[in-house]
This record gives sequence, C-alpha cells and structure tokens, in this order.
Amino acid sequence: MTILDDLLSTGGDYEDAKKPRMKHPTGWEPGIDTEKGRICVRSRERPKESAIDWSTWLEHFGFSGDIFTILDDAVEVRSWDANMGNGLVETFYYYKAKIVKKSQTKDEDVEALVKEIKSHKKLKATPPDGEWSYVIALTDLQIGKRDGDGLDGVVARTLQAHDDIIDDVARARKAGYNIGQIVVAGMGDIIEGCDGHYQMQTFSVELDRREQVKVARRLIAKLVKGWSALTPKMIVMCVPGNHGEHRKDGKSFTTFGDNDDVAVFEMVAESLAENPDRYGHVEFMIPQHEMSLTIDLGGTILGVIHGHQARGSNANGLAHTKIWGWWKNQAHANTAVGDADILLSGHFHYYSAVENGPRTHFQAPPLDSSSEWYENTLGYGTNSGVLTFLVGPDGWARQTIL
Repeated sequence: MTILDDLLSTGGDYEDAKKPRMKHPTGWEPGIDTEKGRICVRSRERPKESAIDWSTWLEHFGFSGDIFTILDDAVEVRSWDANMGNGLVETFYYYKAKIVKKSQTKDEDVEALVKEIKSHKKLKATPPDGEWSYVIALTDLQIGKRDGDGLDGVVARTLQAHDDIIDDVARARKAGYNIGQIVVAGMGDIIEGCDGHYQMQTFSVELDRREQVKVARRLIAKLVKGWSALTPKMIVMCVPGNHGEHRKDGKSFTTFGDNDDVAVFEMVAESLAENPDRYGHVEFMIPQHEMSLTIDLGGTILGVIHGHQARGSNANGLAHTKIWGWWKNQAHANTAVGDADILLSGHFHYYSAVENGPRTHFQAPPLDSSSEWYENTLGYGTNSGVLTFLVGPDGWARQTIL
C-alpha cells in the first residue's frame, strides 16, 4: 500500500448492514395486477373467515369501495416462510383475489339465465310454402334495465313470445293464410347500455355491457333458430337504436354503425353461417351505417327504423307524430324508406297503428315491462308485447300483439 492509499483508507474492510430482503413466492408478489384485475396482499394472520379487510386494501391501491369489491369465491391463499434475519424464520400468508365492479355481484345469476335460454325448447313445425310474409317486430328489450320486473321479466317474456309466435303462425295458416316466409325485424334498443342515455342510468342497470350483449345475443339466436323451422325462407333484418350507441358525456362519439343493437345480430348471423345445412335458408340484412332498412315483400315495401332519428316538436299530438313528419321528409328526398308502404318503428314504448291514405305506420310496443323515466316524465308506464302482422299480395293483414 502506498502512502497515498494509506491516507485515503477508511480504516478497514466492512460490509454495509442491510435488512434481509423479503422474498415473495413467484406470482404472489403483493400489489395490483390491473391487466388481470387481481389484488394480492401479505398478512401474518392465518386463513380464517374475514381474515383480510379488503376494503382497506382496495382504497390503498386507489379503488373506490363504493364501486369495486372482491369476488368472494375467487380468493386464493398460500403460506410462505420468510427469513427475517438473525436466524429468525416467520410464516406469512398471501391472499390473492379478483377485483370486480359491485354491479357484477348482483343477485341475478347471468349464467343461470343463459342456461335457461339455451335449454328452452319448443316443438318444430313443418314449413309449407306460401305468398304471405309473417312479420315479427322485436324492439326495446333493453336487456340489463332494472325497471319493472327487470332482467328476469324480459327474458321470460321473450321466451314466451318464442312459443306464442310458433302457435300463432299455425293459427294464421289454419285461418287460410299461406305463410311462406318469416321476417324478423330487430328494431333497436336490444340492450340497455350503461351510461349517457338518461339520468341515473349507470346506477340502475343490472348488467355491465358485455353481459347485456351476451344475454341479448343468445336470446336472439334462440328466437331465430326456433322460428326458422316454420318456413322455407326467413329474413332477419336489424337497425340501430339509441341505447346501442357508444356514448360519452351523453353523446354518441363513434359512428352510426358502431352500435350493439346491430352487433348482436351480426354475431348471430356469423354463428348460424357455420351450419349452412340447417340455417342456409336464413338471410340476414345487416346495415353498415344506415339507420333504416327496406324490403320488398311481394310488391309491398316494408320500412324499418328505431324511431330516435325522428326529431322535432311534439305539439301536434303523441310522440309517434314525429315519425310522420320525418317520413314525409324522407319521401320528399326520394329515399328508400320514403317509398315504404308500411313503416315500422319502436322507441316510444307504446303501441299505435295509423293508416294515412296508401301508407300505414305501426308503432311497436316494447318488450321491457316498465320505464321509471316514462312514468316520472309522462305520468304513465308501458304495455309490453310483440307486434306481428302479415304482408301479402294485398298489403297487410291480421295484426296481433302477443
């Protein structure tokens, strides 16, 4: 060692004192995995009921206890021996659980409803040919809305409509109508959405958006599969509603075509296309960005809209009078729906049928049971049902609400 080295020496060799670094089992490191929606904490407490106060940990990691909670049946526990230094070994317990929104911990079991939809059965019928089209108006199911009898009610009514329409087609044929085609019109507001359509909507929904789409998709598949056995040809058409829009601050922020009311029918169409031997006679009319569709049924043109695109003053009558003003403008502009002989709309949550010269407007009733919004703003509720009617060589006939 040189003189300089000796002068610079700190006085001896030593190691800095360190606390033993805590080693955690792989995959059980305490913290939040936001990608998987999981939380993991360490505790000295042995596993027991309510061993961990999850609300405190959720708040610690920035999750509001008013919105988020822990999925109880997803809690995992593991023990781990840790070297605490000076020969001391201590056992720690790691608790790992899934974080969910409180809206996902509702009493209603979505999977049970899906199972009910899948298991529902009705006898098939022999499909004769004929010149009449049997039109079915499906509108305003608003899957996920809590109002009235809620999710259970709308699922039960929809499945009942599945059976009632099979029976009604048989009655119509017995009455002398040769029905060779079924037309299913999906007229929007199939799902409820979660935000931006009316006050307190986020608080009042029973399902998140994914769950709404799941239940709606499987219900529609059930209906289409069941009714497709009744005729040699079936056409399923759909239009976007306002509740299917993706909204931010109360306004739609993407495109007219980015709409879950249309997407659920598109999903069903793709799934049925995988079995052309069974469902090759089912044709789907899926719009891109259009908000209306028309179809020629034996020389009678049927137009389908949801109805929210009809705006303007309601001073001259009931809400559906907006439709007549909108329809006249479409006719003036020579649009396809302006040429319709029959216009079918939903949205306003009540039934109406008005003939005006050579044209008829059907305002279809909703499938949901009630609307607190309508009751509080207009003073009355809604009557549920599915509007059906026949279209043939001489226009429409045999209008029914099932």
